[in-house]
Amino acid sequence: MYLKFPDLYHAAAPGKFGRIKSVSINRESRVPYYKVPYYTTEEKSDYQYSFGFFYPLVCGLTNLMEIDKVNEIIKWRVNPNELILTDLDWSQYVNIIKLVNFDPQKIGKGEVFYKEAEATFNKVA
Repeated sequence: MYLKFPDLYHAAAPGKFGRIKSVSINRESRVPYYKVPYYTTEEKSDYQYSFGFFYPLVCGLTNLMEIDKVNEIIKWRVNPNELILTDLDWSQYVNIIKLVNFDPQKIGKGEVFYKEAEATFNKVA
């Protein structure tokens, strides 16, 4: 999600993600430079930014899950690896980010962001 979020932002709104005050961009070279949080992949990002921007999206993924009461397991209703995230409508999420002046603390802690992420994933499931 960390690697995908700048593309989701660009798809939903005009403007540049790298111009947000709390976002750092690697302008030195065209090679991605920043490590992904939690070292979940060896891929690197062109951007370094607060986790607050994408935490609500990670939590929203739970709306793609369901409980199989017969087998007593949790399973994916829709596998997130099969989603093309840029095809989803993130415009409302990005507009709310603008309303809080791109403050990652407010984004990561604001209930409205979690509800909007859930609503966006609900449209898929």
